[in-house]
Amino acid sequence: MSASNTDIAGHARFPRPAASGGMLYRTGKWDKEKVLRYSAAPETVAGPLIGGGANATGKSESAPWLLTKNVAGFGMGNLLFDSTKTGFSGDRQLMVTSWTPGTPPGAAIALPTALNTGASNYSIAVAEDTARVFWMSTRNGSAELLTMLPPTSLTQIDPIAIVLDDGCHRAGGDATPWVTPDGKLMLFRSISVNPATGCSIAADQNDLFAVRLDANGQPAASASRLVSSAADETDPALSADLCALYFSREDQDPDGNYEYNVYRAPRE
Repeated sequence: MSASNTDIAGHARFPRPAASGGMLYRTGKWDKEKVLRYSAAPETVAGPLIGGGANATGKSESAPWLLTKNVAGFGMGNLLFDSTKTGFSGDRQLMVTSWTPGTPPGAAIALPTALNTGASNYSIAVAEDTARVFWMSTRNGSAELLTMLPPTSLTQIDPIAIVLDDGCHRAGGDATPWVTPDGKLMLFRSISVNPATGCSIAADQNDLFAVRLDANGQPAASASRLVSSAADETDPALSADLCALYFSREDQDPDGNYEYNVYRAPRE
């Protein structure tokens, strides 16, 4: 794949392409408030703040997910995201609000308890055709990728263990999952691990992967590597036509500091 830098705003992460051609994303520096934005022309114009109920002053929001149809279990809104409960760095919870591009969102509320149990819950992804939900949680004492099928069951919550192409399991605190509408393909990130040393963490950098899923949201095979470099890649997502990969990468800025920029890799 070839990737061209499409920096829509410094420190931009979680690109989520919309069917309209626009894009939801998060922006904000490490020690600043992090907010959600929407750009109708993401490769040329930085988007304005979504504002209103999805802009929680003094907190940190991320991982926007815009539903395009009515999905069972999410009748209370169409824009999903996570937000810190207090301040910039506290535990996170999954939120939902009603929103149409160009208008302020409604009040944001926490998703049902089954999705928000435990210390921190974040990075939600929804397979809209099946209503299956995927998200990250620390409810069991460590960061896990989980799946559930509401409202069929609000009690059966299953962990997902993904085997990478080198035989190691996915590692790291946040998989930043993204799934296709049919729930058959997941994109995610994993921190670099070394098979020669018992799959211990090899470097503080992330690569991007894809894995096929079965009807239960579990891996149907080992994952395939999509993007790998010495940089830190994260937050993968496909365009609505599945012909372009969007992701974030940590780059060095002119002042020698680091920021996340958004990249697009067209299908070849």
